[in-house]
Amino acid sequence: MKQAEHFLRVTRLGPGDLPAVLDVETSDGVAGDALLRAIRSWLQTVERATGKRPIVYTYPDFWNRYVSASPGPYLLWIASYGRAQPLMPIGWSDWTFWQSSATGRVPGIRGDVDLDHFRGGRTELAALARGSGPLLAGR
Repeated sequence: MKQAEHFLRVTRLGPGDLPAVLDVETSDGVAGDALLRAIRSWLQTVERATGKRPIVYTYPDFWNRYVSASPGPYLLWIASYGRAQPLMPIGWSDWTFWQSSATGRVPGIRGDVDLDHFRGGRTELAALARGSGPLLAGR
């Protein structure tokens, strides 16, 4: 797959880096099974090459409209704004990262910033960066 090969050529993930993240927000006219196959192909290609299971970044409305199926044993980084808890797209029961806003404020930074939450503590984050740990168990 060209996109996965390009990603692997230009990205150098090192020890301690979080896994790669596939941003799935547009379909380029592809939907359903064909889009799901392309997503799975990218995820599997990058996982084989890096030794770490990638994470899928998406938002519920897009995923449910264009994919509407589980991509397999991959963690979710969900964009779901204006809620106390994120909406979950089809195929997942839980999130690992949650982008709760694209218009947040952080002292020392001018303008809007994304606000993201991690479902875990430092120990779980370090384990995820190693490609192991409880977040990956059973996935």
